[in-house]
Amino acid sequence: MQIRGVADFTERLAGDYKELWNTFGAETCFGKFAEYVSFLKGRQTVTFIRFKNFRELENPISLNVIRTVVGVARIPRGGKYLSYKTANELIIRR
Repeated sequence: MQIRGVADFTERLAGDYKELWNTFGAETCFGKFAEYVSFLKGRQTVTFIRFKNFRELENPISLNVIRTVVGVARIPRGGKYLSYKTANELIIRR
């Protein structure tokens, strides 16, 4: 487990799964609507988190560094928002 890249947060959108797919489906990791629906497991209200400026890090950030800088023993399943200050510290310590 590691961070292999970074991006700038654009926005977080919540709403109807079909409407969000029709608008932003091309930005997801799913190739087909059927894959997306399967992933949702029956949920009809979803959240899309959008990013821009994706960049792959030359040296990935290890899980040990993440735990130390963020101050958690376990990363939450839903992810965790980081401030620019924390993100920069992760990059410096990697």
